[in-house]
Amino acid sequence: VTYDELMRRAFALSQKSPPSSSAFAVGAIACDENLNVLAEGYSRETGELDHAEEVVLAKLRAAGLTAYTLICTLEPCLHRKSKPHGCAELVEGAGIKTVVYAVAEDDTFVRQGGLAYLGAHGVKLVHLSGYEDAFRAANPGLYSK
Repeated sequence: VTYDELMRRAFALSQKSPPSSSAFAVGAIACDENLNVLAEGYSRETGELDHAEEVVLAKLRAAGLTAYTLICTLEPCLHRKSKPHGCAELVEGAGIKTVVYAVAEDDTFVRQGGLAYLGAHGVKLVHLSGYEDAFRAANPGLYSK
């Protein structure tokens, strides 16, 4: 399995996100060191304010698992209006070593610093380019360049 195969799977998950006018539809997949899938989730899967990364991390905790790699269709957030901690902090705190992402967040909602935060805390960042159209398709009416 490759990062690209997993990213396509994450985008398929993002399509399951309930519609929102104030949040992106995101898919996330947690894997072990060999890219075996441990948990997956999408925005608002378990609650109106839940981000995809939070959903995945909660599933890992419930199963007593620790992931090595997190595949995300969007950069993990650093700033939240609705919760005290952003996903970048939660991802780093969960011990994830590598974050593979498709799109860095623009200023549609809140300018983010999740990538800088993760990088500064020793998390390896892998950007997969070429998914911008897929992200816009998953977020009609929300995404701006």
